[in-house]
Amino acid sequence: MKKKFTLIFLLFICLLSNAQIKNNEIGFHCYVDGGPTETVKKFTILLLKSKYHKVVKLLDSKKSSEKFLAALVCKEINNDKIILTEKQISEIDKIFKSQELIELCDGCLYYEKTTMSNLFIQSKNADYYFSNQFNDWIKYCLKGK
Repeated sequence: MKKKFTLIFLLFICLLSNAQIKNNEIGFHCYVDGGPTETVKKFTILLLKSKYHKVVKLLDSKKSSEKFLAALVCKEINNDKIILTEKQISEIDKIFKSQELIELCDGCLYYEKTTMSNLFIQSKNADYYFSNQFNDWIKYCLKGK
């Protein structure tokens, strides 16, 4: 009986986490199904279709998740797939120093709010889970291009 209650409780938490603001999170393996967030799905499609100019435009998005992921992707592909202007490079620097909150998820139980500047600092650490997941994801999106 206790195991059933625990299982139902965990399922409830997973479903509740799905109800959170899914449109403004970054996560590569989230929720019950272990899938990417809407933001990551959007960027995956853009990168697989080589629509890098649309990624650059998202540096000005109102959603913190899109701004931050656009900055990371642009930094990764600059001089290879795109050439950023000085203004765009300056905007990326501002994003990485921003105190604006960003939401992260991993699985159905891990959820974190942090600042963009803190996430950028942490993402430089190769052992940080977000760094590993981002690197695997960007390699997948850019393979063969």
